[in-house]
Amino acid sequence: MENKGVFSESGISRLCTEGAGTTRLSYIYEIALNLVDCKPDITTQAMYHGINNESNALDVLIAKKGGQHNFDFEIGKQKSFKVNDYITATPDAYEENEWTGESKCQYTIKTFIEQNEKIKKAYNYQIQTQMMALNVNKGYLINFLTKPEKFGQDNWTEYPFTLDERHHIHEIEKDEVICEEILTKAEKYHPMINLAYEQMANANILDEMGFFYNQLKNGIYYKPLKEWWVNNQSEVFRFDNEFYIIR
Repeated sequence: MENKGVFSESGISRLCTEGAGTTRLSYIYEIALNLVDCKPDITTQAMYHGINNESNALDVLIAKKGGQHNFDFEIGKQKSFKVNDYITATPDAYEENEWTGESKCQYTIKTFIEQNEKIKKAYNYQIQTQMMALNVNKGYLINFLTKPEKFGQDNWTEYPFTLDERHHIHEIEKDEVICEEILTKAEKYHPMINLAYEQMANANILDEMGFFYNQLKNGIYYKPLKEWWVNNQSEVFRFDNEFYIIR
């Protein structure tokens, strides 16, 4: 899969969190899981809603601002742009040398209103990263409201609001302070991806008999590697797509 072993713009705000760093470490661990093809596929109804309506949202953005969808027909997917050896970005739309664009299709009316009033930090950092990757100074974030379709529903109808009322476009200028923070933290924490990856790649494989009876009859208790990997010196075990140590 593309973008393995690097930070992506969609998760970059997690790298830049303050405090104890739990969010940052979880993000790095997830990247390592992806490297060994063990990252779980977690897709919520809200995420499906966003995926299914992204193109319609971008059509509105492009109609108003120009530009194009980011889709490479030769490879059959969106094209990624490199910031440096540590970071890549995959905008939803862009106009070369002008702007980058991102769409968010809110699942509820309440979320749509809230995000019209204030841009989420994660979205701002996402677009700041895209601006660095495309070498532009402007980004657009379109919020797009459309009524969710429910499974088995045959009589779906759109909200009784006009299209102009159902979308909002934020214009975002490049923030050099945020960009420098992103670059600095990506360089600082990138080696930790390999730290987690090496433990996973060299893990001992457990079959279901070993994983079951070692705990049931042999008094062994496997603890999740995710909680210990930063300072771990113990042997690592893999069962299915999860990693463990004995403590």
